[in-house]
Amino acid sequence: MTTPMYLFKAGLHAEKLKKFDDATTYYTRIQDEYPSYASQKTIEKYIARASSTKVK
Repeated sequence: MTTPMYLFKAGLHAEKLKKFDDATTYYTRIQDEYPSYASQKTIEKYIARASSTKVK
């Protein structure tokens, strides 16, 4: 199952590009569709970081 891994990487890259809404979408999709992967990565931490960060 590689989809959640690539969604996670896409989320990290979206954060680097300051596309925090996209990153939140990727992380939330991992949490909803791949709960076993989400628990391994503690995806809640990444969702909180991306959703609370504002573009300066």
